[in-house]
Amino acid sequence: MSNVTTTIHVKVQTYDPVQDRMIPVPSARLLVEDSGILWDPNLSGGSDITDAAGLAQVAITYDD
Repeated sequence: MSNVTTTIHVKVQTYDPVQDRMIPVPSARLLVEDSGILWDPNLSGGSDITDAAGLAQVAITYDD
């Protein structure tokens, strides 16, 4: 098996009941994890942060 690294695009939003709509979450730190328990579940480094629009590109690495 070999490690594969790819980039995913993430949009983070939350519901604002005052405005009755979804709003972006700026400056959110992102960590992508796998649900496995017998190995390191982290697929990303955990240092990626969303921009003002709640968008981010996150590099993930997994076994092929």
